[in-house]
Amino acid sequence: MNQQSTAQVKRLVVEIELLASVPKVWEALLNEASLWWTEEFLGIPGSKCIKLEPWAGGRLYEESENGSILWANILSIVPQKGIDFLGWMSPAYGGPCFTMICITLAATENGTKFTLNDSLVGDVSEGTEANLDEGWKMLFGTMFKNYVEGK
Repeated sequence: MNQQSTAQVKRLVVEIELLASVPKVWEALLNEASLWWTEEFLGIPGSKCIKLEPWAGGRLYEESENGSILWANILSIVPQKGIDFLGWMSPAYGGPCFTMICITLAATENGTKFTLNDSLVGDVSEGTEANLDEGWKMLFGTMFKNYVEGK
């Protein structure tokens, strides 16, 4: 049986108020992922942390003795303002699709407004969309938030 799917565009937005300064949030985002990005959000058994190369063309990836995954490349990075990624999701991870993720930081009276925009183009099921929305909120709205506010 021939199954056809139609490319779709989905957009997820997660906004989080953080009680931490922009420099503190930026440092945690770029250089401290191993302290807040937990194993349940990694794709390779035995992988211990996500790694980020903080420059245009740099990779967001993980690796272990059991393999490696390139999640995204950095398209642009403006210190303490934002970072843009271009990534891919294979069928094993809910695709096939590509994703453009834009994270922005803005100073507020009480700390930092963190905004994540994830635009997905391709074969994106409702289940994948719901899982990503829930995952981003857990990863950044709970784990990252707890980490930067507890530092």
